[in-house]
Amino acid sequence: MGSFRFKFLKREYEIKTFYFLLTIILLAVALRIYHLDYQSLWHDEFHSMLETDPDLPFDEMMDHCKNDQPPAHFLMLRYWLKVFGYSSYNGRLLSVVIGLLGVLAMFFLGKEFKNETTGLLCAFITSANYFHILYSQEARFYILVFLFSTLSYLYFLKSTRNQRLINYIGYVLTTVGLLYTHYFGLVVFLSQAIIFVAVFFYKKYTRTFFVWSMAAAISVVILISPWIPIFVHDNATSAFWILPLDKTFLLGCIYDYFNNHVLYKVFGLLFLYFLIKLMWRVCAGEEKDIVGFIVLFGWVLLGFMIPIIYSYVKMPMLICRYTMIVVPGVILCLALAIETINNRQIRTAFLIFILMTSIGGLFVNGYYTKIRNEQYREAALKVIQENKDNSIVFSYDGWFFNYYFKVNHIGYKVIKPWETDYKDELRKNKKVWVLYAPTWEPLDKELEIQNFKVKNDYRFESVRVVLYAK
Repeated sequence: MGSFRFKFLKREYEIKTFYFLLTIILLAVALRIYHLDYQSLWHDEFHSMLETDPDLPFDEMMDHCKNDQPPAHFLMLRYWLKVFGYSSYNGRLLSVVIGLLGVLAMFFLGKEFKNETTGLLCAFITSANYFHILYSQEARFYILVFLFSTLSYLYFLKSTRNQRLINYIGYVLTTVGLLYTHYFGLVVFLSQAIIFVAVFFYKKYTRTFFVWSMAAAISVVILISPWIPIFVHDNATSAFWILPLDKTFLLGCIYDYFNNHVLYKVFGLLFLYFLIKLMWRVCAGEEKDIVGFIVLFGWVLLGFMIPIIYSYVKMPMLICRYTMIVVPGVILCLALAIETINNRQIRTAFLIFILMTSIGGLFVNGYYTKIRNEQYREAALKVIQENKDNSIVFSYDGWFFNYYFKVNHIGYKVIKPWETDYKDELRKNKKVWVLYAPTWEPLDKELEIQNFKVKNDYRFESVRVVLYAK
């Protein structure tokens, strides 16, 4: 009878966990689908969309990857667009799907680290997190970095606790996926090597653990070897577009994860309390999962320290979105900190506060309604609407506008002034459109010389559309 009751209670608990997790996933869906395509594509998203155009030769896409990031996300996006259609909405929709998988992965990470309650807290925080929502609505690879970083460390942690073959296979596949997604996967792989040495000597694992771990690491290196020459070539670069780090980078970056002063301060104080309590437990010999915390703090600290040191020693290579590799670890720390609130009513009230503050901040700060990106789409649509006689169109940044001309099935393309004899083109035409993003002064001077006058002038965010006529 007792055994039956235990199984019944366990089954009831699992059902409650399932419904809690389902509610969290539905919340995550709503926060990511809403106004998904409200913003025009921005500069980096154009790189993703243009290079994954299903009509583009495959080799051309792969050549682009050698100058941008490894090809995993580009391959996924190319075939996704081939199936669901070539549009900015569908490009961003793939990121939504990956983001939802990231929320689910956070549940399993928290569950593995401690228990299902931790898993639910991880998923809950992730679902309403500004940083995660932002990159779940962007047609770039950062949200895939989040997913693979989470899964890589999930299987890394599993392998320290249970030397089953499936854990090592999972680690190899997810780490290789991360390395083929972004070069900061190398930071994760190096961090894990350092953490492995620390936990191996701390716990004095068996020879089996060492052999299986070495086999997994060697497998990762073998599977990533086709891209190693690209890694080496890029590492030889002596200059990069990223600016040197300032003294406030780290704090500013952590603030960007929440984009909310209240959450930033509250989470900071709660995490400080959690660290003090953890140190007390360790000193008192009450904390049993030392290996787990070596993995967690190694993940976060090394994930920040390695690129920061590299940025100072060799060249700047760090901007906030590149730290996506540590965001899952930061969220796990916050979930563990919330669990230190023993009073259930206070904890529930705190979670409601987090939810209301997170979602309220998104709307109050205008995340869904304020124009953040350059309005290339709106400018292109204005030209499509007004240019009934197919007059010539000039722009310095023609590739931005040509994307929107193509997806709207417009026959003409923007002409880039330096790719043609623009003076001759102006002599042959009585009307020309110029899309300024930014201005192209030599063309302005020639327009004036040939007696063109402004007929219509339309202003958008960081973009100007002008119709000139003689």
